[in-house]
Amino acid sequence: MVKISPEAKEYIARKGGPITLTLPNAPNCCVSVPIEPQVEFLKPGALGKGIYGDRQYLLEKTDGVEIYVDTRIPDNADLTVALQGLFGRKWLAVEGWKLF
Repeated sequence: MVKISPEAKEYIARKGGPITLTLPNAPNCCVSVPIEPQVEFLKPGALGKGIYGDRQYLLEKTDGVEIYVDTRIPDNADLTVALQGLFGRKWLAVEGWKLF
């Protein structure tokens, strides 16, 4: 289950949910390595069949927030959506991701 920090929950409420956690791939010459999950304010497929349009997602509800989680993210991953910022700009990020 994905957790949400109190600051992130406030931010999501202001911006309007739901959010989607997508696990992009870092292309390489030999293998494709999954990097840190990205957080977006979109439902899966909201922009049509794009680069991640064929992925499968599970819907979780945490603290009243709908979170669509890419099925390639392990169930036992201890992840927290947290609010980050720099120079007045704020964004959501995933904490606790371990590549291996």
